[in-house]
Amino acid sequence: MLTNPLQFDSLPELLTGVLSGLVEIGVIVLIIAFVWVGFSFVRAQGKPAELEKAKAAFLWTVIGGAILLGAQGIATLVEATVTGL
Repeated sequence: MLTNPLQFDSLPELLTGVLSGLVEIGVIVLIIAFVWVGFSFVRAQGKPAELEKAKAAFLWTVIGGAILLGAQGIATLVEATVTGL
């Protein structure tokens, strides 16, 4: 008899596990991005062009974080809806 090498018993559990792992990695990348943006603001030292680049990087970092965390929420909502059918 074959044994299941994964800790998941169904496809939705597998997808939730994969997404959870990606979110954990994404949060680490997001923290590094915020630190990098902070250094960009410090390096700008009042230079308008550099300051605009830092502002844009901050905006995109926030958008990326919202997408990352929103994906987890949407996946949980879809899973709950599908399993409730």
